[in-house]
Amino acid sequence: MGERSTGSEEKRRQILDAAVRVFARKGFHTCRVGDIAEEAGVAHGLLYHYFTSKDEVLEAVFRENWSVLVERVEAVEASGESAREQLRHVAAIVLRTWLHQPDVVRWFTDQGLDIGTSSPDELAALIRSDTERLGRIVKEAGVRVE
Repeated sequence: MGERSTGSEEKRRQILDAAVRVFARKGFHTCRVGDIAEEAGVAHGLLYHYFTSKDEVLEAVFRENWSVLVERVEAVEASGESAREQLRHVAAIVLRTWLHQPDVVRWFTDQGLDIGTSSPDELAALIRSDTERLGRIVKEAGVRVE
């Protein structure tokens, strides 16, 4: 990857990280694109070089963070360990995420499912599928949820 591409990806990541902080602090519906740009330390217009809208920023934040969590849970599920051990690993993943990315967890728990994007059905299906995966692990571990 060239220096320009690397710099471009770093700037995109900087914007997404800033968006997570702003979404966690202000909420998606009450923040402005300018809040994200200011938090990222970039010009308002530069944000539109990477994303067409605040909804697109939200969707990118969601997809990238959710996909990392899902990959980790899938690896646990495929490990062949007992369901109780899998549940222990999933809990550790969630707690590590909370420790290292508290704004991501705050945003997901406070309002992450209220994503309000242009493709809510697709994202809702993604969430439902992954939630069912977690449910299977919990059920197989013999944990009763009431």
